[in-house]
Amino acid sequence: MKQERLQNFKPLAGATTTVTPAEASGNVEVKNKTVRIYNGTNAVVWIRIGQGEDTAAEVGTDMPIPTGGVELFDLLNSDDTVAYIIEDDTGLEGELSITPGTGN
Repeated sequence: MKQERLQNFKPLAGATTTVTPAEASGNVEVKNKTVRIYNGTNAVVWIRIGQGEDTAAEVGTDMPIPTGGVELFDLLNSDDTVAYIIEDDTGLEGELSITPGTGN
């Protein structure tokens, strides 16, 4: 069996989108098929990967990213959107960073 070699994640220079999550779902279109998400907030952020501007995240059912958490995703061919939401934005500090790139 042939083993595939992992390649370190390489961010696209200047392509990071920084957002402030809220109690209403927001989303960001991504151009590359690999994306790194860093939760720089003081709250759990819930993430959904999907297709198009109608993609919306839901608290409690989508993927949680804890405070300070970093996740790397390889998107499916048709996926082009990262949606995000938090349960309560009272006292929210920090931002969510979404960085497209290549590698894994």
